[in-house]
Amino acid sequence: MYRKVDTNLNFVDREKEVEKFWKDNKIFEKSMDSRKEGETAEVRPMVKSLGDCIIKKGCSGRVKYEYTFVEKLEAPVEKGQFVGEFLVTLDGSEVFRSDIVAREDVRRMSFGMYLLRILGEIIAF
Repeated sequence: MYRKVDTNLNFVDREKEVEKFWKDNKIFEKSMDSRKEGETAEVRPMVKSLGDCIIKKGCSGRVKYEYTFVEKLEAPVEKGQFVGEFLVTLDGSEVFRSDIVAREDVRRMSFGMYLLRILGEIIAF
């Protein structure tokens, strides 16, 4: 039912082959260049505005911080686009609220970038 796995896999030589492939095809450089252009698989969020709120001494334990994010976000995403909300409450009363926005533009992932990610996952495995 199953084929026997060769015990002489020679991992050192295989790793050298993979490293040579990466160097010859400049895989790392290409992946870094595409990130410079804003092509990534994730959105880095940031709180749009940080306001001031004063909490009385001894009340800090009753402060709650809540983050909510949109359930689905599809590329392209523009810098400053709404991705969620940040809420601070004290004893259930709102003391601060702000939008959470995208820190930078995120383009739709191209086939090349997707292929690089898959290769990276395979090699890392």
